[in-house]
Amino acid sequence: MPDEKHIIYCILDWGLGHATRSVPLIQNLQERGFKITIATSGYLYNSFIIKELRDVQFLELMPYEPKYSKRKKQVRRLLLQIPHFMRVFVSDKIRIRKFIQQNSVQFIFSDNRFSCRCRKVRSVYLTHQVNILKPANLGPWLLPSAVHRYWMGKYDACLVPDNPDKLFKGLTNHDGLSKKLKYIGFMSRFNNIEHNRSHKHILVILSGPEPQRSIFENIIISAAYHTDEKIILVRGTEKLLGKALTDNVMVYNIAETIVLKKLLQDCSYVVCRSGYSSVMDLIISETPAIIVPTPGQSEQEYIAETADENSWFMVQDQYNFVFLKPEVVKTECKLPDIKNNYLDVVISEIV
Repeated sequence: MPDEKHIIYCILDWGLGHATRSVPLIQNLQERGFKITIATSGYLYNSFIIKELRDVQFLELMPYEPKYSKRKKQVRRLLLQIPHFMRVFVSDKIRIRKFIQQNSVQFIFSDNRFSCRCRKVRSVYLTHQVNILKPANLGPWLLPSAVHRYWMGKYDACLVPDNPDKLFKGLTNHDGLSKKLKYIGFMSRFNNIEHNRSHKHILVILSGPEPQRSIFENIIISAAYHTDEKIILVRGTEKLLGKALTDNVMVYNIAETIVLKKLLQDCSYVVCRSGYSSVMDLIISETPAIIVPTPGQSEQEYIAETADENSWFMVQDQYNFVFLKPEVVKTECKLPDIKNNYLDVVISEIV
């Protein structure tokens, strides 16, 4: 291997979670002496990665920028965007191939961006979506799941951010790919958080594509009128706030990791989407929460249902959301006891 070891790390721009969960993996690779080039879109570059990681280079890729419906049925809206997604797929392959021709690269790591692979370079895929779920959480969606696993099978290894006992097995388990799947445990920026017993506030973290992010934000602001608890709202956007706030609400547009970690330490509980990366953060940081799935997003509905069945977190419907007393949430949430020392071992085997 050349003296300068080089990895191109590709990140899907379908929500910030793919970037946030990649931080500990990228830092692990940097500690091993790898030079990192991050390939993603301008949104992630500008809003998150450049603030969180040091000594990385960037390769700009064409953005996916998925658009969601205001209603619960999301499938038709996403199907209409397939021509655009195909253009991004082709663009990615051209950009990655050209970059590898011009640079010495030993590995490609790709977080759910399955267009980013090259036969000439050892390629590693990261995903929690071994199964893609049907709308209304009716089990695996056979054709999309088969297509995704076809592309997963072309990689040299597939990393799955779940424990080997598969807490979210409806998403992360498939016997046909068992030889390539390597379970690396939950990935989070928030290891070893020591919670402040004073519990100063409720922390609301908004995320995800529009328009559902803004719809949920307006619901949160309206709900704040009906509680005396102090609320800190992390909006996840630089867009102007379109609704007046009550005196008990404090706002951050974007919170960097060091700020968000402090907010987590001091909160009584969190309100957030039931996205996979968000739930990993909550479990690793041992933070009670009310999780609210995006309407019509089958994966988030499955995660919320699994968490509710196991009493890990409280779950509410977006359109019936209310703030609860902190003691109620803390009593109801019984977080899973997990081991999380798999990442370092698996990466040692690969690189």
